Amino acid sequence: MKIKIDKKIPLPDRNSNRLTGIAVAVRKLEVGDSFQCNSRDCRNAQQTQRRHGVRLSVRKVGDDLYRVWRIA
Repeated sequence: MKIKIDKKIPLPDRNSNRLTGIAVAVRKLEVGDSFQCNSRDCRNAQQTQRRHGVRLSVRKVGDDLYRVWRIA
């Protein structure tokens, strides 16, 4: 059996494949930015804030609709 060896392939970040769309959005937010999401995505945003040291504020704006702001 022959194995092909590749050179100069960068090692991806350990968590890069595990980040959800919401986690990526939360990490890109600047202070004062916000987005709307449903309750499930809101919980994901709150978990992301604890993991990545981002401060968020969440307010309910409709039936199963929330707005998430980055505050620090």
